[in-house]
Amino acid sequence: MISAMLALSVRQPFAAALFRGKCVEIRSRFPAGRNPQPGETILIHAGKEVWPGWEGLENWENSPFALRDFWRKPDALPRGCIIGEAVFCGVERYRTAAEFAADAEEHWNNPAWFESSKNEGGCLVGLKFRDAREWREPVPFRGALGWFVVKTDTLAEVERASG
Repeated sequence: MISAMLALSVRQPFAAALFRGKCVEIRSRFPAGRNPQPGETILIHAGKEVWPGWEGLENWENSPFALRDFWRKPDALPRGCIIGEAVFCGVERYRTAAEFAADAEEHWNNPAWFESSKNEGGCLVGLKFRDAREWREPVPFRGALGWFVVKTDTLAEVERASG
């Protein structure tokens, strides 16, 4: 039996999007904590807060990626819980707006955000995932910033929910 797993907290609606085709989570810097290894399964935690810019998503009809109906009502999405798992594939550093725009269909972020969102080093970080699997039942859990560890007692609930 696994004694602990790494988890990453992602704000809605981007947490739900990881189970609907989005495969890169964008951050202004690499999350703190123990880094997962490529090929390691991690837990996806839906943060308590909804991403503050979600209202602007309605203006994306001309973007290279399709709007999803669930984005129109992010308050209805589960929050403050573990909602699934995915395999961590590695990190992509976006140093130019062109690199960021080229992967827009994978990260579902508006390419225009590159300039306003990049960190002091002049880049954005893309956390790449594959084989994301949403669970039948979310498991309530207090998340944390960066990568965080979910221990054995919670994993028993995780196993039941992921069935």
